[in-house]
Amino acid sequence: MADLNAVADVLEKTAVLLDAIDSEKQAAIRTEREQLLSVMCSKYSEATGEEVSDAMKEKLANANTDVISLIEKLAESSPSNEELGSPSDRKDPAAPQTIKEASVAADDQFLDWVLS
Repeated sequence: MADLNAVADVLEKTAVLLDAIDSEKQAAIRTEREQLLSVMCSKYSEATGEEVSDAMKEKLANANTDVISLIEKLAESSPSNEELGSPSDRKDPAAPQTIKEASVAADDQFLDWVLS
């Protein structure tokens, strides 16, 4: 009977130790997630000019750290004040201003079509 009590005591101490290790691991994950979340929120506010809502912060707090990192990278790579393009360098022929210019342009287009 004493042997069973000793085994039970060892199992109980092992369970307590494993719970402590798991708690430390969860705390480390939570700390890392909170750091990533704060960095992501600041980058989001820089890129968009808006603050992240508390409801969104709660949702992101439960998200995987990979998701938070991905959102952070997207916020870094696409700032909202970046220009999306520039004027074209292509020179189109000027639109005809008079009836005579329109007639000559139509004749030229017809001849180009016939000769092509």
